[in-house]
Amino acid sequence: STILITGKTAPAATLVMFSNADEKIASADANGNFLGNLKLETGENEISVTAFLNKINSAVIHRNVTLEISQ
Repeated sequence: STILITGKTAPAATLVMFSNADEKIASADANGNFLGNLKLETGENEISVTAFLNKINSAVIHRNVTLEISQ
C-alpha cells in the first residue's frame, strides 16, 4: 500500500521523504508545492520529510501513520 505525501515548502527546495519501507527524492515547484507516494508496511509507519534549501538550511517533519488491512 502507498500513501500520497503533499505539502508546501520553500520554492525549488529538494525533499527527501522516508517511510519504514521506502524513500523518495522530490523537488518543490516554483510555488513550493510538492508531492510523492511512499510505500507503507502493515502496522505503524514513521514518515519523515526533510526539505533542503541549500547546504545549511533544512527543515524536517515527522508523522506516524498506522496501516491496518482488514479482510
